[in-house]
Amino acid sequence: MRGRPPKPPILKLVTGTARRRGKAAAPGKQSAALAVPPAYLTAAQGELWSYCLRHAAPGQIPATALSLLAIYVVASDLHRQALALIGDELVVETVSGHFKPHPAMAVLNAQAAIILRAGAELGFSPA
Repeated sequence: MRGRPPKPPILKLVTGTARRRGKAAAPGKQSAALAVPPAYLTAAQGELWSYCLRHAAPGQIPATALSLLAIYVVASDLHRQALALIGDELVVETVSGHFKPHPAMAVLNAQAAIILRAGAELGFSPA
């Protein structure tokens, strides 16, 4: 036998490459439930919600991921707010004269971790 041996049919089903007549599966559509941002989001968060849906691949975000997208959007907005609050002041001086990191750095780091985890679950990672 020349070349690579064919994949077993069960392996094709597992990897998602089992197709009839070589046609690729049609891409899914975004759910209509995601089109309108939830009422509890602020205006800035609503804009980020719409931005995420506009730039996501069709079918990338299912309707069941509503709360996950909300987590991503809120964490991104809080990260932006913390960054604006810190500005150029990465360290602050205490009343005793010691220097310590800006208190908003903890919020910045926590939100960055949430953004990374939620973004990976939503498929926003380029890898």
